[in-house]
Amino acid sequence: MLDSLEESFDRQSNFVADASHELKTPLSVISGYGDLLDRWGKHQPKILEEGIAAIRRESAHMSKIIDQML
Repeated sequence: MLDSLEESFDRQSNFVADASHELKTPLSVISGYGDLLDRWGKHQPKILEEGIAAIRRESAHMSKIIDQML
């Protein structure tokens, strides 16, 4: 029984580590594009469009990951 509990704990730890990594990547992209838009997007429509598209894409990706986890 103790081995089973340890195995379950290891699987849970791996899941948390994997989920954390998968969610940090889109968050980093969103944050980076937010910074880019703050600096350059206000006056350059092309950068503004690119940033908004990337943020939407990464947000959708995060939603998909969360749905798969649930």
